[in-house]
Amino acid sequence: MKKITPNFKEELSKSNLGELETHTINSFAYTIFTNWQNLMLELEKLAPKMSVGLFFNTDVEHMRMLKDKITYLFNNNLESTIIMDLSLKSFTKHAQKYDIVLTNITGLHVNNVPVFCVPVFPTTKDWVVIHNYYEKNIKTSPK
Repeated sequence: MKKITPNFKEELSKSNLGELETHTINSFAYTIFTNWQNLMLELEKLAPKMSVGLFFNTDVEHMRMLKDKITYLFNNNLESTIIMDLSLKSFTKHAQKYDIVLTNITGLHVNNVPVFCVPVFPTTKDWVVIHNYYEKNIKTSPK
C-alpha cells in the first residue's frame, strides 16, 4: 500500500478523531479510496478550470483537433473555445474573456491575456509550457 501523504494526515488530525496510529490512518485511507466509487472522477471535477481561446489561421477542423487534444492532455482542466473572428479588432475584443489564447500567428497581443504562439502542431515542449503556466497561475486566475 502507498504511504499516505502528509496533507491527508494533517486533514485527518483536524477532525474529532484525535490522534490515530499510522496503520489506522493508512487503513482508513485505503478504505475510502478503494470503496468510494468514482471518487477520483468527482475529485477531478473539483479541479480549477482555465479558459483557452484558440485562434489559428487554419481551418476549423484543425482547431477542433487541437481542442480535443487539449481536453485529452489536460483532463478538462483547460476549457478551450475556437475563436472564429475574422478581424483583428473583433479578435482582440473577444479574446479578453479567456485566461490564455493559443495561436500560431506571431505578434498577436491582447491586453491582460497571455498569448502563446505555437506551431500548427504544438510539440511536447509547447504543451509543457502551457501546463506549467496552468499550474503556476490557476489559483490566481481572475476568471
